[in-house]
Amino acid sequence: MAEGEELSKKQAAQEATIRKLRAQIREFEEEKQRLNSKIQVEETKVESIKRDKAATEKLLQETIERNQTELAAQKEFYTNALNTAKEAEALAESRVNTEAKV
Repeated sequence: MAEGEELSKKQAAQEATIRKLRAQIREFEEEKQRLNSKIQVEETKVESIKRDKAATEKLLQETIERNQTELAAQKEFYTNALNTAKEAEALAESRVNTEAKV
């Protein structure tokens, strides 16, 4: 009888331990699911940021290229204008010198 009671107590203690462990397993599974959800949200944010970064870099590169083209055109325009002004100045000096000789 005493042996039966002792076995019964041991079994009850083991069952209580099993219940606690199962409850812990459930808690860990819930925590795992919650963390996996957070990871997915963060991965989505990272992908979105990567797409935004790529689009911004592309836009920046296009802007740089467009500005370089505009600067090259302006440089050519002003170089031509400067050359024309220099030619006009040389022509005017030549006329002045010719008139001075006359």
